[in-house]
Amino acid sequence: MRALALAVLLGCGGASTPGTAEPTAIGASAELRAQERREADGPVGASLAAMAEADLTTEEGLEVLSFSAASVFAMATFTLALQAHAGEPTDCIEREHSETADGTRTVVRANECPRDDTPERRMTGELIIETREQSCGEWVGLTLGSWSIVDDRHCGSTEHPKGTRIFQGRILSNECGNTMSIELLISGDGWEERDGVCQPMRETALRYELSHGADGLEGAAPMNGRGEVGIAGAGRARVETIDEVLGRQDCRTEAESGVTRASAGGHVAEVTYDGATECSNPGSAPYTLDGQPAGRTEHACATGGTPSAFALPCVVLLLLLRRRSRT
Repeated sequence: MRALALAVLLGCGGASTPGTAEPTAIGASAELRAQERREADGPVGASLAAMAEADLTTEEGLEVLSFSAASVFAMATFTLALQAHAGEPTDCIEREHSETADGTRTVVRANECPRDDTPERRMTGELIIETREQSCGEWVGLTLGSWSIVDDRHCGSTEHPKGTRIFQGRILSNECGNTMSIELLISGDGWEERDGVCQPMRETALRYELSHGADGLEGAAPMNGRGEVGIAGAGRARVETIDEVLGRQDCRTEAESGVTRASAGGHVAEVTYDGATECSNPGSAPYTLDGQPAGRTEHACATGGTPSAFALPCVVLLLLLRRRSRT
């Protein structure tokens, strides 16, 4: 599968009306219904429902801009790589493989199973991998039934444990249409390293639909996507990316062009990637707030941004892009 070749592990968008006026009764009722749907719709919905809307007038709130189409693609690719456990020869991992009418279905179960290459990392949980061969490419579905990875190693040079990372949700990848549907919750209780700086893990949740070129991050085709996303501490927002093109040769620190828009709390923030004309290091891009110029931000998945600004989507995207630049 082309997307997996990139892996090193693993509300819809659209502008709302700017302004800060009190919501109408109809608007409040619609938001209440949306909140009820989130709470009733599994762990991803429950996580999004528990997050307040992002305040896009603050640095913390602007972190939701890290969910561009390319960064979500990187997160999905990272997570899809977990299906490699379906074929690993180990006595600890249990597998149930069956043929279906149009493909295969494999259930993978693990209970404190160490990785052969890194015994300090142990896996527990259940994965369900479904595949279908089509004349135009492969369809893959990955369902994560609370798949956890416990890492006993320390984060960087600190005494903080890397701890536990838990994956829940479902990812569908269709090579025929070059599309992905992602419903993913990543949580944990440990620490993670972002360019040499260790920080506590933060719960990250997203529901997202995206389209991409046939070569994914390796190609120059634009990526598009939209969905509802959230980061603990930053909040949730509706986001949309239009025609994001990653830097290929001339710029390695940010996207060459395209737009990502976030709407939350009556505000709209929109970043315009400018790596093709103004490739900065550390990477940043200009953005507007409610239609007015607001300066430049490093929260736009600019891959050279300060470590403290990195949300998980940007960390994964940076990891894959750095690997790409070495090949």
